[in-house]
Amino acid sequence: MPSFRTKRGRCYLDGGTLRIESSIRGYARRLHEGNRLLFWASVVAVLVAVGTPLSLLLSGEYQDPWLILGGVALVVVLARVGNSL
Repeated sequence: MPSFRTKRGRCYLDGGTLRIESSIRGYARRLHEGNRLLFWASVVAVLVAVGTPLSLLLSGEYQDPWLILGGVALVVVLARVGNSL
């Protein structure tokens, strides 16, 4: 069964079938090996995206936590739908 690496994972050829396996951890590992600046920029972006709403909620400056939780839920649902397409 021949296979080859891609940016997002590994492709396997089984007869007439093409199967693609990918994971976020594998993508991050390959990104870290290939382009460290892009890897660290994405790490900082995730930390800022998580830390900003969390700090607003914990400091009490933001009074409606349901709006932030709804935004997080929307992002999770859109990510799942995007992965299934």
